[in-house]
Amino acid sequence: MAEKKRIDRMMKILMEKEMQKLLYSTGVFRHYKGYDYFVRAVHLVHEKPERLHYIYKEIYLVIADEVGKDVRAIERDVRTIRDVFFRNGGSELLSEMSGVNAWSKKRPSPGEMIEIFAMYLQK
Repeated sequence: MAEKKRIDRMMKILMEKEMQKLLYSTGVFRHYKGYDYFVRAVHLVHEKPERLHYIYKEIYLVIADEVGKDVRAIERDVRTIRDVFFRNGGSELLSEMSGVNAWSKKRPSPGEMIEIFAMYLQK
């Protein structure tokens, strides 16, 4: 059991480093309030992908409870991460990550972006 926890912790660290590299490459740095919320949302989806069906209740509300913030603030701050990501050329990177070229024409919803990151980092 201890070995599994150690491996899970190592995988989480590797996943966070890769996520940091991807986000930093598009100007999304830790000084944005939504940075940690976005990372936590990706982890929640990675643990249990079905959470995407109820993103407000299963992701935003969970994070809001963990950090003691209003759920609307969490949602807004995650949207800010998405917006900064795209403002700094993230559409090409997201297309590479998802294998879908649609992101040059429209921005994904925050839930779609969380899903793309979670599925990409699973590989």
